[in-house]
Amino acid sequence: MKDKKEKSTTLNVGEIVAEYLKEHGFDGLVEEDGECGCELADLFPCQNENALFCQAGYKIDCNCSDDCGFHISIIKPENR
Repeated sequence: MKDKKEKSTTLNVGEIVAEYLKEHGFDGLVEEDGECGCELADLFPCQNENALFCQAGYKIDCNCSDDCGFHISIIKPENR
């Protein structure tokens, strides 16, 4: 058994997902219905099982009246 002070060399699920997204040019995750999205720098802020249904997506400018700053879309922007 490893000493508790020894750091694991394996990746956790969040790290695996972040690595995959980066390697494939994605900017974050978005829920199926598009209601919730998160950037690579802040993956899984919801900390709930809904994250299991998120999809890889691309950061786009906010186009809603809530002025969110950004949205994550499953559709790749033409300028990328």
